[in-house]
Amino acid sequence: MRRSLLEILVDPVERTPLTLNATATGPDDTVLEGTLTSTTGATYEITDGIPRFVPADEQQQTATSFGYKWKRQETYEFDHYVDLIRNDEVPRWGFDNVEQFYDMFRNRKRILDAGCGSAHFASIYVPHALTTGEWVGTDLSTAIHIAQQRLGQRPGTNFVRANLLELPYKDASFDMVFCRGVMHHTPSTYRAFKSLSRVVESGGEFAFLIYRKMGPIREFTDAYIRDEVISKLTPDEGWEALAPLTKLGKALAELKLEVDVPEDIPYLGIPKGKHDIHRLVYYYFLKAYWNPDLSFDTNQHNTFDWYHPPYSSHHTAEEIQAWAKEAGFKVTFMKEMETSWAVRTVRL
Repeated sequence: MRRSLLEILVDPVERTPLTLNATATGPDDTVLEGTLTSTTGATYEITDGIPRFVPADEQQQTATSFGYKWKRQETYEFDHYVDLIRNDEVPRWGFDNVEQFYDMFRNRKRILDAGCGSAHFASIYVPHALTTGEWVGTDLSTAIHIAQQRLGQRPGTNFVRANLLELPYKDASFDMVFCRGVMHHTPSTYRAFKSLSRVVESGGEFAFLIYRKMGPIREFTDAYIRDEVISKLTPDEGWEALAPLTKLGKALAELKLEVDVPEDIPYLGIPKGKHDIHRLVYYYFLKAYWNPDLSFDTNQHNTFDWYHPPYSSHHTAEEIQAWAKEAGFKVTFMKEMETSWAVRTVRL
């Protein structure tokens, strides 16, 4: 932990100042071991250079699920997949080229990557965009250790294990908050939005990706598979149980058949026109994911991410606009994608 982080750290519940007691330090006087104590007597450990503010609570399974997912690095740690993700990020956030995407992060004083996981996505932009400012990776799960291994040697990086709903940061601590696909995996996306909004300074940007509400059949099957089956299993059991679903996605994709829907079916959210049979099932009935450019395990990684975490709420554009207005943000960009919204906002 770099001592500069103390400027913004507070008790996550009381939001009172913290006192550092360092018992082991590293290069440049970084803190490797020690404690942070609040004015109310609450104590938080610093181990391996990471402050830890995560108690055992209702999000423990979420932490376990994502810790498991990000430890399976063989499913996403290869050049082709990283290139695919980088190329997807450019239009996702409304840019024409990768340099414009990097510019979203450049010249920031302090960036919060909320729910950074293993820093897989951060590794795409941090090496190119972080020059003089600080980057603070925060995650609920043990994936924060992988993030530290990946980016910890870069100047200006910090790693904090914390709950998005009880952030250990002062108000208005960041001029950029980036939260990619995380808020909907908390007990309340709305509460997560409010919590993250609090730490954005005036004029700062809050960019996030959250799941969008889909058609009624897809919403029903998603909830049934997650709530009644997969989330009740251990990560290993869940991974195995989802393999037939990934295989179904592969089989449907390999059919290469089209279905011509003659008329709109508005109550199911299905538009008229020609649909690839796999994408018709995927969009409107069941997340049988398959991308032929990726391995089976990488496709399986995507399915596991969707179904094993116990919380996964889906939202409308109207909800997002209302949250932003209430929190004093202006929506500057919103893109509807197949299963999610990519949103950029600025605090007024």
